[in-house]
Amino acid sequence: MAAIDDLLAKKPRTRSVTITIDPDSVPPVTRTLTFKAIDPEKWKQLIERHPATDAQQQEAVASQQARGIPPSKMQRLRWNADSFPPAAVAACSDELSVDDALLLWASESYNDDEKERIFAAVYAANESAEGTVAWGKGSGTTAGSGTS
Repeated sequence: MAAIDDLLAKKPRTRSVTITIDPDSVPPVTRTLTFKAIDPEKWKQLIERHPATDAQQQEAVASQQARGIPPSKMQRLRWNADSFPPAAVAACSDELSVDDALLLWASESYNDDEKERIFAAVYAANESAEGTVAWGKGSGTTAGSGTS
């Protein structure tokens, strides 16, 4: 019984990203943001509250067509790329409110790559596994085993 108690006591996964605030100071001024995974159902609901717009979906289809992806292999966007990342950042941060995250996303001090790094930490906390488990033939990989 102790094994299941240990497994159920697992803490939510966290991921961190360090931002250089002032690269010219000695030493450079940095700030580390840590994001904690939220309940999987809450994550799903958060995605559902931020659907991609029709225009975003059309742009995604056009981009996939331009790369030669056949219609049967095209993927729909899971969320609105403008509203979901800051909402997810706020939901997974003990330090940043929704207003803070929106300000950060609107800030001219952060380019798309920097915002993507921040969101990648949030995404990794909520959707990435330590190792991928194959659930059936052709479904993916298992950690260290290659394609199933």
